[in-house]
Amino acid sequence: PYFGGGRFRKYEKNVPIANSIIHELADANGLKVAPLYEITKSRDSILVYASDLFHPSNTGYKNWYEAFRQALNL
Repeated sequence: PYFGGGRFRKYEKNVPIANSIIHELADANGLKVAPLYEITKSRDSILVYASDLFHPSNTGYKNWYEAFRQALNL
């Protein structure tokens, strides 16, 4: 997922590397990948984070649901 612009922004530079590895392994094994990064980044807001400003809030988890729903064509 997108780590936002908060105190965890320093980890954002690792996300493209991790996503590349995940996509490569998924493709090699015939697995689908949910567009979690794209959805969480495009819907970024203070409202999508829990009080620790890292984990998703209920709204954030709704965004995660949407990413998985899209991947599963539900």
